[in-house]
Amino acid sequence: MRIALSGYYGFDNAGDEALLSAITMSLKKLHPGLEFLVLSGNPEKTARLHGVQAVYYMNPWQVFRGLLSSDLLISGGGSIFQDVTSGRSLVYYISVVALAKLLGKPVIFYAQGVGPINRPLSKLLMRLVANRVELITLRDQDSLELLREIGVNRPEIRVTSDPVFALTPLEEDFEAVDIKLAQLIESSKPVIGVSVRQWPALEGYQPELAHCLDDLADQGCQVLFIPMAYPDDVEESRRVASLMEKPATVLDQDLNSRQHLA
Repeated sequence: MRIALSGYYGFDNAGDEALLSAITMSLKKLHPGLEFLVLSGNPEKTARLHGVQAVYYMNPWQVFRGLLSSDLLISGGGSIFQDVTSGRSLVYYISVVALAKLLGKPVIFYAQGVGPINRPLSKLLMRLVANRVELITLRDQDSLELLREIGVNRPEIRVTSDPVFALTPLEEDFEAVDIKLAQLIESSKPVIGVSVRQWPALEGYQPELAHCLDDLADQGCQVLFIPMAYPDDVEESRRVASLMEKPATVLDQDLNSRQHLA
């Protein structure tokens, strides 16, 4: 059996890469013979890191052939169904689902965090497509309430946990992280890990966060910024660190999803 996976994969976002690892690993435990085809922004890297087949997510012919040759489409998880960062991305992910349904493939929304969805067109498209999938699993109650508000009521909907909680780092991941951190921090002091990102609806938080982190540093803590989307979050991390009076460290390295957990 072959499963196609659609999500924000191949863009060096630690959370989404961890999600992809968790989905494929958990399903392989149930059915070792499963094959996976991932729609990815970087097919070569996705195939190498996750041991799957991958095609470029914006190549219509590759996406069409990939869905046609698959038995099931899993969309998600993460928060791909939202129109805050971009209305076009929501239309893209809905279009993939619509194409799979046109090809007669069953579709599952897996561990989705839905919203915010503000545009009337986005709500209409979401209602039309989501009401035609076979199963929806969500990672929070707010997503369920939003879908009900939009008018999604036909498929079975379950609120479950984030599948990343099932992801376990390997011994080699702990060893790799220990080597990296040994060069950056003192093992005798407690470490405060901080992850920040640019977000359109959240501006002006940097000075306040820098002040709070200075207070923690005054109490003997080391501040370590851990970018989850590499390299985009590095710039935002450095921006906050530059506002601090106390020294802080920015981890300017590309970790895989298991290493982030380690």
